[in-house]
This record gives sequence, C-alpha cells and structure tokens, in this order.
Amino acid sequence: MLKYIKSLFDFQKSILLLLIMVCTVISAVFSFYPVILIQKIVDIASDNGNRIFVMILHYGVLYLILQILNAAFSSLSKYLTELLQAKISLKAQLNLYRSLTRTQIQYIKNNHTSDLNNYLIKDTEYCAQNILSPYVRGISALLQFVFGFYFMSRINIYLTLIIIPLGLFSSLMIEAIRKKSEQNFTKQRRATELMWKTFTEGIYGFLPVKLHRVTETYYKKVSKNGESLADSQIRQSRLENLTYFCTSSLFMFSIGIILIISALMITKDIISVGGLTAILMYNHMLTDPLLETVSINQDLIRLKVSVGRLQQILNLPKDRENLPVVPVDEILLENVSYDFESRTIIKDLTLNLKAPVSLAVFGKTGAGKTTLVNLITHIYMPRKGHVQYRWKGSVVQGLPKISYLIQDEYLFDDTITNNIMIANPSLPEEDFKEIVRECHLAEVLKNHSGTIGENGAHLSGGERKRVLLARALADSQADIYVFDELSSALDAGTFQQIFTNVETRLKDKIRIYIEHNRSIEDKVDMHVFLA
Repeated sequence: MLKYIKSLFDFQKSILLLLIMVCTVISAVFSFYPVILIQKIVDIASDNGNRIFVMILHYGVLYLILQILNAAFSSLSKYLTELLQAKISLKAQLNLYRSLTRTQIQYIKNNHTSDLNNYLIKDTEYCAQNILSPYVRGISALLQFVFGFYFMSRINIYLTLIIIPLGLFSSLMIEAIRKKSEQNFTKQRRATELMWKTFTEGIYGFLPVKLHRVTETYYKKVSKNGESLADSQIRQSRLENLTYFCTSSLFMFSIGIILIISALMITKDIISVGGLTAILMYNHMLTDPLLETVSINQDLIRLKVSVGRLQQILNLPKDRENLPVVPVDEILLENVSYDFESRTIIKDLTLNLKAPVSLAVFGKTGAGKTTLVNLITHIYMPRKGHVQYRWKGSVVQGLPKISYLIQDEYLFDDTITNNIMIANPSLPEEDFKEIVRECHLAEVLKNHSGTIGENGAHLSGGERKRVLLARALADSQADIYVFDELSSALDAGTFQQIFTNVETRLKDKIRIYIEHNRSIEDKVDMHVFLA
C-alpha cells in the first residue's frame, strides 16, 4: 500500500509533505508546553510574593500565545494535508482511468462492468478522503505522546508512568483486532457490492419484475443481501466499540489512580498543587493519541482493502503501448484460437480480408461471433496464432482505425447531434446531413430536438440503433467498420434500405457485419458461419 502511495508523489508533493510534517511537529510542541506554564501559574498563585501578579500575567499571556500558535499550526497542518490529499487523489484517479483505458477489454468484461463501476466509485471515493490523513494523524498522535510524556515526566515521572499500562493494553487490543477487522472489512465490501448490485438491478429491471409478478421474490432477494451487509456492519461496530470501551475504561481507571496517588503526594510535599493541576488538565493528551490509534488503525485497514482492489485493476493485462494508428487495407488471421473460462470459442481460424471487402459473420447466440470480430479488430488477443495488418502489401506495426457499432453502446444524455458528433467533432455539415438521410434519422431529429435521456431513454429501440449507426458512420477516417446486429430493432424494409446505404457509402472500406439475419448472405463478399 505504501508503495502505491509513494508512486503518487513528485518533488512538489514531497515538499508539501515536508511542510505538513514541520507544522505537525510545531503543533505537537505547542500543545504540550503549556503543561509547564499551568504548573507555574498555579504554584505562583499559591505563594505570597510581591511580583505574583506580574509573573501570573507573564505566564498567562505566554500560555495564550502558545495555545493560539498551536491552533494555527494544527489548522495549517490539516489544511495542507487536505490540499495534498486532493492533489494525490486526483493523480490516483487519473492514473486509474488511464489504466482502465489501456486494459485489455476482455478483462474488463470478465469483471462484470456494473460490479466494477460500483466498487471503483466507492474505493476511489474512500481513497480520495483517506489516502494520506491517517498517516498524518498517526504521526501527530505519536509526537503528541512523546512530547506529552517528556513534559509531564518533568512534573512527576511516577504519575506519568501510570498511563503506560493504557498504552500497552491499547496496543495489544489493536493488534488483536487488526486481522479480524481486515477480514471483516473485506467481507463487508463484498456484501456491499452484492447488495447494491441487486438493488441497482431491481431498479433497472423494475418493469420485468413488475410484469412477471415477482416483486415479492425480488424484494426478498434484496432484503437477504441487505441483511448480510447489515450483519457485517454490526460485527465491525461490535469490534470497534468493544475496543473503545476497554481503552476508555482503562483511561478512566488511570485517572482515578492518578487522582488518589497525587493527592497523597501533595500531603507529603512530593508534588505541588500546580503539578497535579497540570497533569489532571493535560493527561488526556497522553491518552488521546492512544485512543486515536484505534481509529487510525481502522481507517488504515479500510484503506488497505480499497487500495488492494484498485491495484487489482491497475495490474490487469494491458494493451501494447505506443502503437500508432496506421492505415490498413488488409487483415490476415493465421491459425487463431481463443479460449474463455476453459471453453474454446475460436479454434485454428485462418482468414484474409483485403479492402474493398464485406464480411458477414453468422452463428447462433454464444457461438463466438463478437469474439471473432474482436480478435480481427485487436480488441481481444488470441491465445494462439496471430493477427496481422497490412497496407499496400506491407506489414504495418500499429493499430487500424476502427469504427464499431456496438449493440449495447452507450448514448449520452445529450442531443442526438452531439451523440453522433462524438465520433468526429469536425464532421462537415453536408456529410452530417447525408448520414442523417442514410440512417433515416430526419424525423427522429425533428421529434427529439432536446436531450434524449440517460442512455437514450427517450428513444425507441429502432431510433437508438439508427443514432448509433450514424455515430459509427460519422467516423469517416476509419479503415475498418464493424456493425454488431445492425438488423436488430429495425423492420425488414428499413434494414434493407439502410444496409444498401451503408454498403454504398463504405464501398472502398473493410466492412464486417455480425448478424443473425441471413438475408444479407448473398449481398456480402465473404461470410463465416460459427456453430
């Protein structure tokens, strides 16, 4: 975990961290030096000297100044910590997003996108709020204990030593629950994922749940997962509160012992009234760091779990880096095989596509149509064999420019025009109008002039399909165009017209159709059947 956090630092952040440490040290000194001043003020007040007022005023003013300085440096330390934490968190989030964009897509899909989104949001949010503060709080607590022990031991070492058993007991208690808490936090996070996954699916799937009269069944499922989460939260709360009870009880017991012993010491002139007053007023500054350690330990356990899960994403296999986008007019697959979860999807396939060419990939659901196309377009890496790209007969080292109509591709809550132009912001207006005509979108644009809702919620299935097609066609610089189930959500007549328009527009390109609709079998140059 520390290695991960260290990777987020640069020179400027290191300087800021050093400044935080300086402020933390100064704050710790200023928070405990008043112990000596309290002792002096009370002892002076007990005397009958001539300069009592002047001395009390002198030490009193110094006491106030130190308290103000303590508050100032403490506040500055907290502010700088939050500032540095915000900078580190931003870098961590950007690193994570960049890593996701480079991760091989099959590994993202294997992690179940909805689950991945849920825990990435929760983990990045927790890390953003806690990636640095527990360590700063821990250092501050340690410094406060060390300085406090030093100053209070100058008053009376024996009374100060009474507090040591609290520290030993707290340390043993923390170590005893550390592993248990870490295991519980992991289980709790999994329970949270499962509960929110079920809850989210219940919301998105509200209509089929209601239509099929399984509302009560799904309610029980949500309730069961919610109870599992609540149980893990209760177990963790029990651990934390038991620890707090034990350490707090020992603290109050120590105070009682100090009060009894110090009163006896006063009668024997071993300790002054000022010393007793200072110890009673400031002993919490010895015990508070010990109690704070319990909270810090819990935060670090949570942070470790969250960072560990983020590192799992960072460590997923990545696409090859620094591969340029190159022009491609030929694709060659040689003895390509691909497995998924111990099942062979594609085996020893050889295929050659040279522009201009159109290919239709037919097959039953689950036969591997999309997998084959993802191998062709470098989205998936083959287990065996290789995929080669060529330009004018020569092998190129790079990636082709691909425009891909994904069947369930996301539509943004924006206008139809902006959703299309995402693929090519510089698309000329005349080309845009022509694409709208070819995709039969003129009436749709007229009826939906505003935003179209989250993921195109205001559009019908056929309208969504045509908007996604227009987005794919807008990417006019691509050499390879892939259309996943173009015929779905379109009636036979509309599909035939749109298919003809696409073929005419892209007649010089490589076109690949993933289809269950065999009506285009005689209208493409090549076809592959997958069983």
